Amino acid sequence: MRQPSIILIITILAIFINLPAWSAVKGKVDYVPPIDYSQISEAELELNARSYYFLAMQSNSDKITDEMTKALNMYRTLQNIDPKNESYCVKLGALYDRINQDKYAKENLSRAISINSTNPEPYFYFGEYYYKRCEFRKALKYYKKAYERGYMVHYETLCRMGDINAKFGDTRAALVYFEAAYKLNPNPELEQTITFFKGKDAENQVFNSNTRIRG
Repeated sequence: MRQPSIILIITILAIFINLPAWSAVKGKVDYVPPIDYSQISEAELELNARSYYFLAMQSNSDKITDEMTKALNMYRTLQNIDPKNESYCVKLGALYDRINQDKYAKENLSRAISINSTNPEPYFYFGEYYYKRCEFRKALKYYKKAYERGYMVHYETLCRMGDINAKFGDTRAALVYFEAAYKLNPNPELEQTITFFKGKDAENQVFNSNTRIRG
């Protein structure tokens, strides 16, 4: 059983390499001969998919690279093998978001939540989806959901929540999240941010105090 599994994976990888990028964007692949998924090693395919996912997500471009195409098609295949695996849905949602395919990004993240509503990861990536599009109130709503489900010690979530609260002028709340993030990952950039907003918060307190006195 081991040898056919490896041969099938190699065949699938060869097909993925030659697939045009637009097929991934459309959420499907070009026609290929029917595949007996029971003969595929899910673990091996996932390992390859994870490697391409990492490379695709490291790219600063929203263009469709070879790594993006391979990651998308591999996770689509994995999703066919195990439709109830929320991790595959999250990965697809994040990948589609990276190339601005809104419909497929939201569909896959929503699917992940419907499979397991206690998993903080799809909420975080929904937050990322809206943050990227400057819809900060919606982004904060989803970051809070991720936070409530276990991401209270997740550096990126804390930084995003601090940043959005700062954008809304709530320096006190911003500092709470920035300081929590700093405990997880002390770094000079975040330290400067905290120092800046401590100054802003002090200014706000003086202003509010003077306002009350005048009133």
